[in-house]
Amino acid sequence: MKTRGAAAETLGRVGFVALGSLVLWGALLIASAVADSWSEGAVAFTRLVPSRDANAWAWLAGLSVVMAIGAAVFGAALLATRGARGASDR
Repeated sequence: MKTRGAAAETLGRVGFVALGSLVLWGALLIASAVADSWSEGAVAFTRLVPSRDANAWAWLAGLSVVMAIGAAVFGAALLATRGARGASDR
């Protein structure tokens, strides 16, 4: 029984690291698009959206960008609610 729990814990950690890596990769892709938008304009952001006949890497990049945006929105909401809760406690 102990090994089953240890295996689940290990898989959970590996999954958490994998999801975190995807979020960081998406954040880097967004930062790259923002930096390129100074010279290329809005065309730089079209690379973040995969086309219909794109390969798996392009779809994974698009998924990671969505995950990075979702993590940023979730983090901002968490900070806003904790900040509001902290201000009401005073």
